Amino acid sequence: MIRDKIKNIKHFDDYISEITTIIENGFFKLQNGLISNERLSAYKMHVFKKSWQRCIAKYSAGIPLSDWKLDVKDMSTKFPDYWESSESKVKLRGGILIDSYYLEYYEITLQFLSIAILLDIPEILNKVGTVLKRDNINDILLNYLLEINSEIDETYQDDSVILSVYSDLRKAIKIENPLEQEKLISHFLKKNFYHKYAGWYNSHKGRHATYYGYWSFESAAIVAILDLDDSSFRDNQYYPKDLVDYYRSTQQNQLG
Repeated sequence: MIRDKIKNIKHFDDYISEITTIIENGFFKLQNGLISNERLSAYKMHVFKKSWQRCIAKYSAGIPLSDWKLDVKDMSTKFPDYWESSESKVKLRGGILIDSYYLEYYEITLQFLSIAILLDIPEILNKVGTVLKRDNINDILLNYLLEINSEIDETYQDDSVILSVYSDLRKAIKIENPLEQEKLISHFLKKNFYHKYAGWYNSHKGRHATYYGYWSFESAAIVAILDLDDSSFRDNQYYPKDLVDYYRSTQQNQLG
């Protein structure tokens, strides 16, 4: 059954078909050395992003979680080789890279870690964690999902979009009051998740089929980790509640 509440199944079938052609063409060019060295890093990231968008579109379209889990695992095999720090890290004048990701790449890593937790795929946490360490990325949310508890030195400017957009979730993981945590997550889903700074913002209104779904996997992961009551926001259109149910079922089965 389709999970998305905005588009119909035909939209996602068409989108997945079209983007699959783009992805397959991209892999063909990379595997056959058809991309110049000057364009190689950017092109690899382009192919990875398209593959990630297709993966999310499949979830939106209603693919069974058992099948989707295989797709997510397949994405993890590409991640270490296709994730280029020269493209993902913020670049200052003069080409100087700083130890922060651009928003769109930050969102992908945040989603990837969140989905890995919800689907119980620990090897993905290891792979993404290794890349983040390689890129010297320190972020309170990413480290929380990776269960890194050390003091961190974030490199964000005070006006960082990441800090403002994710402020509710950053607060939620710092406090120990479940009711307040639930309020913060609810507020994030209602007010901050869908924001104009995202590359996917308003994509459902575009003339071209670029919409693959709006999902706050990070909210679901935090709810799952903290075992919060999600009844007040469970039906929010951005909240992937079946993934939280899957996580809780998996945890229960492991406990016997």
